[in-house]
Amino acid sequence: MDTTAFCLHAKGSIDGFYDGNNQQVATVHLDEKYSSLYTQTQATVIQSQALQDQRLDNQLQAHLHQLVNQSLAHLDHQLMYQSQATVYPIVGYNVMHNQSTKNPDAEKRRK
Repeated sequence: MDTTAFCLHAKGSIDGFYDGNNQQVATVHLDEKYSSLYTQTQATVIQSQALQDQRLDNQLQAHLHQLVNQSLAHLDHQLMYQSQATVYPIVGYNVMHNQSTKNPDAEKRRK
């Protein structure tokens, strides 16, 4: 048989494969067990992908939450120094003077 002319095609219902001369060359027997196993495996893969996506979403949310908290903590820290400078002016100075042992930038500004 010429392999270039060999062509398998399903005939009517799926009961077998036939070559170009309508000679049956293979028989198909559907097995419900394997069909359902494939469907179940495919569903498991989709479920695994969804679970992985949910894990990534949770990690992203946790990371964003951490960044927001760090930003808010930094903002609170800066506002605390600013409010101390404006709320607690030192009596006797014509120009506002801010000195704090907690503020690491205080030494830099005095020099």
